[in-house]
Amino acid sequence: MKKLLLTLLFFPSILMSQDLPTISTSGNLSDSINFYSSFDAYNSGEKYVDREKEIKRGLFKLNEWYETHPELEEDFDGPPDWCYEYFEYIRRYGRLTVKQFLNHDCDCVYNGNCPVFDTYASSTLIDEKDKYNYSSENITDMDPRTAWVEGEEGYGIGEYIEFNGYNSIWSGTQIVILNGFQKSINLWKNNSRVKTFKVYADNIPICFLELEDIMGYQVINLQPLIDVGDISIIRLEIYDVYKGEKWKDVCISDIFISCAG
Repeated sequence: MKKLLLTLLFFPSILMSQDLPTISTSGNLSDSINFYSSFDAYNSGEKYVDREKEIKRGLFKLNEWYETHPELEEDFDGPPDWCYEYFEYIRRYGRLTVKQFLNHDCDCVYNGNCPVFDTYASSTLIDEKDKYNYSSENITDMDPRTAWVEGEEGYGIGEYIEFNGYNSIWSGTQIVILNGFQKSINLWKNNSRVKTFKVYADNIPICFLELEDIMGYQVINLQPLIDVGDISIIRLEIYDVYKGEKWKDVCISDIFISCAG
């Protein structure tokens, strides 16, 4: 009996992983996302996405929104203070930049689609020529053209990305993932993508997550499985992959939290 209790105490993950539920992703986000959201650059449910084309289209729509809503600058119920800088930039220079579009602060405030700020990766691919950066910081930059790439040999099974502060002010239950290296269709095809994640909440395995093999964003709803306010760290561990046509390296372009509502 004592041995059984010790096993339960020190090896809970072994027992819990025997019968974990499997959940699938969707492309459906909160209805609070409106027409000027930077999700215009991400595309839901699409197998292939021309990233440069989508970013240009999203940037055009965002510029158009600011240009046609000048009254909101003085509106008491309008954007928060830090959105005013965008109105000022439009006034001075005529249009926002790609960087401003992809890091649109108002998008986070209004829609609750916010980057995961603190990440940790179990490994990272190092470019020997020091030309490219594949660190976990690329997951938080809201730019689908950059990516975290795991650094182990083979297909990265067992490698993971971890993010902290899940029970902070942004305490939503929808996690949004851009799977694979999404800078271009060729890079996405040539590199490996995650097929299945094993998901941990504060080091306790809670489910398997099956991803579609698409470039469009995918949504994970963890609400049925965890109490958001009690969770500090979420870990996504690579369990199975879609093999790349050229490289074994497994890539993730972005992870952020949809915390509206």
